[in-house]
Amino acid sequence: MNYQYIRLLGNLNYYKNNVVHKFYKGLQKIIEPVVSVKRVKKFKEVSLKRSNRFVIVCDNLRSGGNISAIIRSCDAMGIQNLSIIDEYDKDIDEDATYEPNGLTAVSKGSHRWLDIKRFKNTLECVEDLKSNGYSIWSSDLSPGALSFTNDIIFNDIVESKSINSNNKLMVAKDQKIAIVFGNEKNGVSKEVLKHSDQRIYLDMVGMVQSLNVSVAVGMTLAYLNFQKQLLGNLSEFERDKLLATWLIKSIGNSNRATTLFLKRFGIDDNSIPTLFNTKNDKFSFK
Repeated sequence: MNYQYIRLLGNLNYYKNNVVHKFYKGLQKIIEPVVSVKRVKKFKEVSLKRSNRFVIVCDNLRSGGNISAIIRSCDAMGIQNLSIIDEYDKDIDEDATYEPNGLTAVSKGSHRWLDIKRFKNTLECVEDLKSNGYSIWSSDLSPGALSFTNDIIFNDIVESKSINSNNKLMVAKDQKIAIVFGNEKNGVSKEVLKHSDQRIYLDMVGMVQSLNVSVAVGMTLAYLNFQKQLLGNLSEFERDKLLATWLIKSIGNSNRATTLFLKRFGIDDNSIPTLFNTKNDKFSFK
């Protein structure tokens, strides 16, 4: 591939991103007047604190209540991305909003503000995470796993992960990490463990060896927050996409209401999913 061709591809990508970015900003200008000032302000404040550095992965969890609590914790701690592996449900509709029984009651609607990806099998999820630059860390109690609070140091100075003289894992400030939490009964699957870059556990000082999975997620995120690792890091482009998404979800209670509203301004709703979608991350008006 010659230099001119590479430069052309770069220019085309830059042009495409500019066009899409302007579209996101245009949507914001159209929709903001019909959304309360208080809500718009809240959206903007929250988007500045959103992070995509960490992804939480639910590996074949069976309890909708646990998933709901995890979603709520992610929202509260500024985590924008959640991946759900569900090999038990072979009829998953990847275009649908993830709402198992009891989800909305416990999550308090937090699922509306997160980017949730669903996968029918483990390998699809692993490939998606790896292709987006994430290291995979799995919660695991077997020998060789690292204590999340004692064996790992999140360092704002080092440029890549390394082992220091005290046998501690030094993690660079920009390293992207997906943390996997496993099934309530069997833990993280063997398939995920096989593809994991690290295995981690939370220290216990009582008689029990494990926590409820949603509690474990909450404690992990609280520790990361205490270590100042969950600071907002979205680019302007990503924030504007997020704001446009949230604003669209705020108008009308149905696809039809949203469609009719946007058509008043000459926007064809068929073009919207194309601009919001990525693989397995379908935009929904819900």
